[in-house]
Amino acid sequence: MQPGDIITRFDGQNIANATDLLAAIRKKEPGKQSVIGFQRGKETKSTTATLGSTAQR
Repeated sequence: MQPGDIITRFDGQNIANATDLLAAIRKKEPGKQSVIGFQRGKETKSTTATLGSTAQR
């Protein structure tokens, strides 16, 4: 992904805003792969990403 890309889907779920994206990510376990759909200019693209974990202190 590149700066300016707009995430529109996460694992088949439509993403309308940052809150939707955070909720979808939180449902997944760290280390799992997810398909991310995004808009780059006028093109619709997708990529696969492996989710990391947050550091707990």
